Amino acid sequence: MLTPYGSIAEHDLLAIPRHFPDVEILNYAIMPDHLHILLALGCREAAAEGSRPLPTIPTIIGQYKSGVSRKCKRPLWQQSYHDHVIRNRRDFEEIWSYIDHNPLQWVLDGKA
Repeated sequence: MLTPYGSIAEHDLLAIPRHFPDVEILNYAIMPDHLHILLALGCREAAAEGSRPLPTIPTIIGQYKSGVSRKCKRPLWQQSYHDHVIRNRRDFEEIWSYIDHNPLQWVLDGKA
């Protein structure tokens, strides 16, 4: 069960594709003090000529973090974040599995 801040974070996370139509949330886990997101960029049909270019990861994450902080009425995020470009199917599967298992690992590590 998410905290009120976690619920805001999830709501805004799931809204990212509405703000950035060429971005898809493939998998995510919202943890008590961080989150994991697996994004796909450029996953929709090629946009019409003259349309806006694909958003960058810094733009997506920056707008997401500022929107969540604004709704929570306080800063919640560290300034940086860790990103990783997935280069092959094995890497994709490992990242997917990590996201799926991270909440349970949090409990097993005694952090819950």
